[in-house]
This record gives sequence, structure tokens and C-alpha cells, in this order.
Amino acid sequence: MAGFGNSPRSTRRVLESGAAAHQMQRQKGAPPRAVEGGAFLRLPSKMRLVQSVITIRRAGLDDIPLLAEMRVRSSVERRSYVGPADVENFHRNSLRGFAAALEGGLLHSWIAFDGDRPVGTASLMFLPSLPRFGVDVERDGRIRNVYVAPEYRRRGIALALMRVVLEEASHANVDRLTLGTSDQGRALYERLGFVQKEDELIYQPRSTMPIPRDRSAG
Repeated sequence: MAGFGNSPRSTRRVLESGAAAHQMQRQKGAPPRAVEGGAFLRLPSKMRLVQSVITIRRAGLDDIPLLAEMRVRSSVERRSYVGPADVENFHRNSLRGFAAALEGGLLHSWIAFDGDRPVGTASLMFLPSLPRFGVDVERDGRIRNVYVAPEYRRRGIALALMRVVLEEASHANVDRLTLGTSDQGRALYERLGFVQKEDELIYQPRSTMPIPRDRSAG
């Protein structure tokens, strides 16, 4: 897909905030705003601003337990109720799924860190495709598991993760790139150029057992 940019570096500094810069903005009466090379955080007035540097790096096989843990957190958060046995089973399946996809080269994943603390993740899954008119490549992509810890949201971390994913999709010559979204994430994805597609349906067979509705297809 054109317009994504260059391939990402393995580790990059993506967000930075400082109390002095924040105070300068406050003195000018302007709200915190994003600037080149960094971002000022929108924090409640009672919260003390501390310097924070967020880094994003490519995940490796050693990160599979961490990736699985964050996928479980994301999925549990989107469901009205899941029992402990369901969570345990989903965690085991996530460990196997990430291992198979990463080892097979079908999945590229990234993790965002605040220091040594993991605070977010995003993945790009490669899907084989058939030729289309006017398209030389035969590979599609699906963005999966975009997640940021609740206390780190609305700081630009999801946007930074998505930009890394989009750069990788461009570098990998992906033709069609899709994702599922919740209402909460829709504005971010539309800002990046994703549009609603009305000519596709998803098969959802009837089941005798009620399944808690997942509000996102990540």
C-alpha cells in the first residue's frame, strides 16, 4: 500500500514529555499539544507530570508470554463476562497462536515500553491472497491486537504503534490492509486513512450456547 513510509527501525524513541516544556505551554495559556519529536501529555490537574519516554521495539520469540498476556487483557476488557477457566484456556491458546505465527513468519509484533514496563502492543499478520487486476503482489495484511494499558491511553501510544505497523506493511509490499475496531478506536484508524467497507460480510453460525459479544474484531 502506498504512502506508508519507510521500514521501521528495531527500536525507536517515539514519545517524550518534560515538565519544563509543559509548564511553558501552561504559561502561554495553550493546551498541551503534539510537537515534532515528542508529545505533551494531557494529564488531570491533580496528577503530577513526570518525564516519560516511550520506546517501541519489535517483539521476538522471548516476548511470546508478554504478547499473550496483553492479548488476554485486551480480550477480557472487551467482554462483559468471562470465567477464570475461559481466561486460562484463552491464555494457553494465545501462547500457542503467537508461537506458531511468529515462528512461521506470518506475524510481526511490536511492544511499547515505558522504561522497562510494557504498556502497549500491535501486530501485523500476513495473509496469502489471489491475484487482482492491476496488483502485482499476492499478500494481504490484517492488523491484530492493538492494545494500550488503560492508564497509558490518550497519550499517542496507539498512534505511534500504528505508524510502525503501517511502515512495516509498506515495506512488506502488502496490498490490502484491514483491521477490526471498537467505537473507541474508530477515530484513530479513520485519522490514519482506514475507511468503512460495506461489501463484506462475516459468517457467524448459530450456537446453542450464548457467547459474550466481543465489541472488536482485533
